[in-house]
Amino acid sequence: FNYLKNPAITFVLEELIKLTSLPLKAVERKFCCDSSGFGNAVLHDRWSVIRQQYSKHHKYFKAHITFGVLSNIVTACKITEANQADSPMLPDMVDETAKNFIISEYSADKAYSSRENLQKIWEKGGLPLIPFKDNATPKRGYLIWTEMYNFFKQNNELFMKKYHLRSNAESGFHMIKSKFGDFVRSKIWTSQVNEVLCKIICHNLYCVIMEMHT
Repeated sequence: FNYLKNPAITFVLEELIKLTSLPLKAVERKFCCDSSGFGNAVLHDRWSVIRQQYSKHHKYFKAHITFGVLSNIVTACKITEANQADSPMLPDMVDETAKNFIISEYSADKAYSSRENLQKIWEKGGLPLIPFKDNATPKRGYLIWTEMYNFFKQNNELFMKKYHLRSNAESGFHMIKSKFGDFVRSKIWTSQVNEVLCKIICHNLYCVIMEMHT
């Protein structure tokens, strides 16, 4: 418990997440990201309840995670407060993933749709598969924004077929929460962050073992 309360441990746990993902760097090329909440056991909050009654719950936090779509291995993650927007989290996760993996495709939902995010994925060698919002236009922004907008509009069936790999992010969160719990028992912020990071490390070890046997 004293270690969990130590802010210096957060960096160590984040590095362990990257380390435990490396055995699958030879097979993972396509990635997806999403965010999901973890509740506080002290306040009896669960994410399954919070998401239905969002305005009544504030004592939870979000995990922003990038998964490999073949094994659901976690390659990057950010733990933030509940009100943190999803879109600004993507560039750092793409950078962290690109340090150890070759990115051929990277998918995310509309919450991550921005010119900067598409450009970041493209700069790292990946095809950005992020659906466009209804008010999006192809006239301004980076070239990749215009190209992907035209692809989305003119070849929507093919785009959505590729984009469907994003559902692996939901599977990844389900794996973590079903095995290691969708809430934390710690009471202070630093301990809560470290507790979730420990869950993700355990998840990565599970994925590596599963793939070894597969």
